[in-house]
Amino acid sequence: EGDVTFARQVETLADQVKILRDNVMAAVAIAG
Repeated sequence: EGDVTFARQVETLADQVKILRDNVMAAVAIAG
């Protein structure tokens, strides 16, 4: 069960990183 929780946390973190990257790209596009 611990492994499943860890996997979910990793997936959530990956999603947050993807969203953050998308936001950065959008900000760069607006600034550029």
